[in-house]
Amino acid sequence: EGLADTVAAIAESRDGLLWFTTPDGLVRYDGERFETLIEDLPPGPKLGLVEDQRGQLWVTSGQTLCRIQGDRFEEFSVPDDIRGPWYLTDLFEDRAGRLWMPQGGAPLLSFDGETFEAHTTKDGLVNYQVNGLFEDRDGQLWVACWGGLSRFDGGRFTVFTAESGLGSNGVMTVMEDAHGVIWAGTWNGLSNYRDGRMTLVSDHNVRDLMVDDQGR
Repeated sequence: EGLADTVAAIAESRDGLLWFTTPDGLVRYDGERFETLIEDLPPGPKLGLVEDQRGQLWVTSGQTLCRIQGDRFEEFSVPDDIRGPWYLTDLFEDRAGRLWMPQGGAPLLSFDGETFEAHTTKDGLVNYQVNGLFEDRDGQLWVACWGGLSRFDGGRFTVFTAESGLGSNGVMTVMEDAHGVIWAGTWNGLSNYRDGRMTLVSDHNVRDLMVDDQGR
């Protein structure tokens, strides 16, 4: 029906269209048919896809960030001195409009529309194996990693580990509920962070989290 068997990322734009990245390129679904808009994206897995606050669509393709403009795209290449050996593994926009991209084994990247910045373990990031990104109501970025949970306040990272109250250091997902409580799912438990304290509340394996319409 016009969609490849393998889909790497999905996003919905503000006009209600669904977008997919596949080995064939960028695909759009309007509710009736799938249409491949761009087939010549840079080589490599296309794992990141997001619509930004201005309504622009962004895609990561291999080690390249692409801004979609109709059926064309503009490339933004990661500088050689901060580029990892593999590829960009996700794409997240914070409320300031910065795009964040894990690299899988290399520094976490942010992009302000003009310049890439590398965030490293020297800045306090626990490690480079990033499983998820989330921004809380205070504008702090939480980074779920193999090795722990990192919180970025705009300048430095604060690290939480099993010794801090996580179920394990293998953090798979992080989310905030309607009451401002941060929840972290790990391979060996679910923890929450409130009033400056991380607490283990369950020893179940938690790979994903979401908040429903009731704020639960």
